[in-house]
Amino acid sequence: MPADSKAGKLRWHYRAAEVWETGAKELTRAFDVLATALRAAPNNTETRDRLFQVASTRNEWDRLALLYDGAADSAGSAEAAAELLMQVATIRATQGRLRETESLYRRVLGMRPNDVRARKALE
Repeated sequence: MPADSKAGKLRWHYRAAEVWETGAKELTRAFDVLATALRAAPNNTETRDRLFQVASTRNEWDRLALLYDGAADSAGSAEAAAELLMQVATIRATQGRLRETESLYRRVLGMRPNDVRARKALE
């Protein structure tokens, strides 16, 4: 039975992702379901945590970074967008993609000029 509330829909997404991940061993489909959940609720930290876990299992960092970047563009607030971009910056820094990382920190500072983490990272 489909859920009517946003929280209920997220729970259904999480359950579907778990079935794909643990039952069918289809991590790509689990990621796709969680990506849909992120688009529905870009501010939800549980969704991001679950995506991070699947990405780390499959080494899908580029895919996760692109997903977060897209979610930042459609986030409901500058705060939510900046937080997603900080996560993308962390991924890109880990990958050694320094120019892209710097650009992301500058985007964050455009939204949150006093962001201490972004400023410190650019020093």
